[in-house]
Amino acid sequence: MLIENPRPFLQNPGDAQRMVQLMTAPVNKVGLVLVRNAHSADPEICLVQVKAKNAAEQHKVDFGLAKGTRQYLDKATNQWCDARDFMAAVHHKDTLEPLRETLYKESHEEIGLDRHDFDRATILELGSRLFAPRGGATPFDIQWYAIEADDAMIARMNPNPPDAHAVKWVKLADVAAMMDSGTINKGYAHIIVETIDKLRGHELKPASFEQGVLR
Repeated sequence: MLIENPRPFLQNPGDAQRMVQLMTAPVNKVGLVLVRNAHSADPEICLVQVKAKNAAEQHKVDFGLAKGTRQYLDKATNQWCDARDFMAAVHHKDTLEPLRETLYKESHEEIGLDRHDFDRATILELGSRLFAPRGGATPFDIQWYAIEADDAMIARMNPNPPDAHAVKWVKLADVAAMMDSGTINKGYAHIIVETIDKLRGHELKPASFEQGVLR
């Protein structure tokens, strides 16, 4: 993880240690850009509108990319818990679930990706990007990956994933229109454009799924 200006992290006693922990923290959040026809003039991207905790609030939930939080096994309770921030990931790094498994779980639960197709796919690594949620919430890093979907993979996707209110394929022009209308976070739009550019330029390498620092 790159910290361009460390000064904000060094205002109080203990901040230097916290910065070192931040720079060496295991990945705790992952995201997937599922693309079809990436090398064509009209590529498409799979977006999800996740289910709202309160059904009455569903209209407030934007479309976005599949993403989620890595879990760890809490030795005290023998239960799986979300590593919601990097400090939780550091503290429980010995019992974090495999990173590849987190990516599969989120892509299956949010966009319906089939296990067989996930296992046979070439998963490419974009790397870590800072993501700023709406509403002024604290930005956080997400480790992004990409898969180029073929027709067989798409045909086997679950049309009703358990965590999704709606799933749809959109073109790049649609993403731009959604960004203008405020129905997609700009952070997702930037990730989509960067991923397609790098897929077309053959710049992305197969994912290593290392347990280490954000890249």
